[in-house]
Amino acid sequence: MTLNEVMDIIIFLSTAILSLTSAWIIFKRSRHKILRSLIPALLLLSLVEIARLVALRGIWIWSLALASFFDVVFVSAIIWFVISVEGGLIKRQRLIKGIKWGLLLGCAVYGTLLFINPWMFATYDLGIFPILEILGQAQAIFILFGAIFFIWLIENILRSSTEDQRRRIKYLVLGSLVIGASFIPDAIYRLTYLTVSRQILFLCSLMSFVGVCLIIVASIRARLLEIDIFVSRYVVYHSITLLAAGAYLLGIALVVYGVQYLGIMPSFLTIGLIVFIALLLLVFVLISPDARRRVRFFINTRFFTSKYDYRSEWGKLSSALSNAVDERQIIDVTARGILDSMYINELTIWLLEGNIYKCILSYPSHLNGNIIDRNHLIIDYLANNPYFSRKVPCQANDPLWNKIVSGHSDFLDTTNIELAVPMKVEDRVIGMISVGRELPGTPYGQDDFDLLTAIAAQSSVALMAARFAGELAANRETAAFARMSTFLLHDLKNAASNLSLIVENAPRFIGEPEFRQDMICSIKEALGRIDKVMGRLQVIPKKEEVKQQKISANAFITTLILRLAPRLAEMRVIQRIDKELDIVTDPEVLEKILENIIINSVEAVSNDGQIIIEAISDAAEVIISIEDNGPGMPEDFIRSRLFKPFQTTKQEGMGIGLWQVKHLVDLLGGRIDVENHPGSGVRFIIRLPGYKEG
Repeated sequence: MTLNEVMDIIIFLSTAILSLTSAWIIFKRSRHKILRSLIPALLLLSLVEIARLVALRGIWIWSLALASFFDVVFVSAIIWFVISVEGGLIKRQRLIKGIKWGLLLGCAVYGTLLFINPWMFATYDLGIFPILEILGQAQAIFILFGAIFFIWLIENILRSSTEDQRRRIKYLVLGSLVIGASFIPDAIYRLTYLTVSRQILFLCSLMSFVGVCLIIVASIRARLLEIDIFVSRYVVYHSITLLAAGAYLLGIALVVYGVQYLGIMPSFLTIGLIVFIALLLLVFVLISPDARRRVRFFINTRFFTSKYDYRSEWGKLSSALSNAVDERQIIDVTARGILDSMYINELTIWLLEGNIYKCILSYPSHLNGNIIDRNHLIIDYLANNPYFSRKVPCQANDPLWNKIVSGHSDFLDTTNIELAVPMKVEDRVIGMISVGRELPGTPYGQDDFDLLTAIAAQSSVALMAARFAGELAANRETAAFARMSTFLLHDLKNAASNLSLIVENAPRFIGEPEFRQDMICSIKEALGRIDKVMGRLQVIPKKEEVKQQKISANAFITTLILRLAPRLAEMRVIQRIDKELDIVTDPEVLEKILENIIINSVEAVSNDGQIIIEAISDAAEVIISIEDNGPGMPEDFIRSRLFKPFQTTKQEGMGIGLWQVKHLVDLLGGRIDVENHPGSGVRFIIRLPGYKEG
């Protein structure tokens, strides 16, 4: 089989299959009356292509006559289709009805004559070349004038339609025009040379292929006009990808064919190298995430009324969030959902922690750990608006928006905020999701606002549910701690009972040496048990009320170090405290906080360890840090278990001290951070509200 024969098979079969596919798409997906009237023409076009292929592969007169019959019927069908469009615009119903009956009668007469005597269409010169007879010439004249009449109708349709109608039917009309015009070269060639040309039929089929592609585009766009018809955009993605890949490979084949047709005979190695490079480029484009994203953006913005498939995006996010069990997983799922659905490469999620909003996820990660004050203008704006867009305000002439955009442009540039939406629960802003510029460079629109707002709302609910679940778990652990306290009180009761027995028997047996010896041992044991129980009970806060007073940070910490001197005998303690620093706080609560952390550091380091205590004033807050040079803590413990009850890295610890520290710091209105350096120590940083004169 020669290359020409292979190209014939590829082109004619591709056009036939694409025509059938287009008819199926219109039949299954569209209720548009005009589009549905095109289905018979598309089915006939597939028959035309197959009949042409069969006629070119053999010299049977029946195959050539059948191909000519399908040509006539198809031209009649597209004229039928286009006058249906014409009739819908200018209402010439009587003329249109006459044309339709004339087309039916002409097809019937032509088919009958072919059936009676197919040699009236053509004969074969020496059994090789077909020579058109009277019926063949008449068929060519009909096709030529039919195509001209078709083009005139198309021009009349476009001239008579409104601007909106032209916008709706332009791809449909253009595709039909290309298919109808594809028959003109063949008709002219037949009338000129009274024969049939394989090259001309090849060209006509290629033109029909392009026309059918345009009709497929029109069928997709018609779905937009019929709101009750839905085409899965994922089917469109795959279809467009396959069609583009097929068209690309077909183009490569046509280039090779054209080179040979011009008489240029490249070597097999050259052809193989060209094909290999072409395939390599195709694979590169298909696997490129940026290329796929741009194709998806083009399809969503050109063929669909909405940029996003909200139902699909909502379903995927809901399914993913249902499997997220903690706050970290919820944030990761939310970020992945936004990055997968929107056309962005910059995303930041901020969550409320105490009095600040902290960046807990940034893509890229250069903003992780950054904070925004709770009273920042953008937070105020989001508290009263559904979104913040750097390009356009939610409400015209909004002074707050103008102040943010003009006065905080450096902040917006640093944090890559082009669009931001609040994460709200009960009208309280618990966080913010912000994105950078859209990759295609287009401004954000209502579709982007709606999608990001919906994702933020869904994630906010999931976050609060996770936090409530965490609080419930903490309450259960607190209840367990209360039960443990009951057991300790029971031990105290037993110790008190033993002392009570001694007091009761002492008047009678105090003179006996053995009783005195037993009494001393019992009292010693009871005191030991009481001391042990009291040591455990000291972790329970004695009060929830804060009694603030002004204290000197240097004197307060120095006194605490002196009191803990017996436990710090083997330690090197370095104090870096601002001697002029005053703190307004509850000294009893602060003493418990620092004592717990210092004791924790003492137990973590070796006998020759080092503890550094610093206290400074920074803007509107006081910063106290305690750093040791111990082994540090495991990173997974820092991320998920630090400051939670009954969580400890010590073999004999109860996991109460740092839990109590976190509780007491919150009680003072501050916050505590940890800098962990595995193998070289831990630094606890306590930030308390600063002292203001007056």
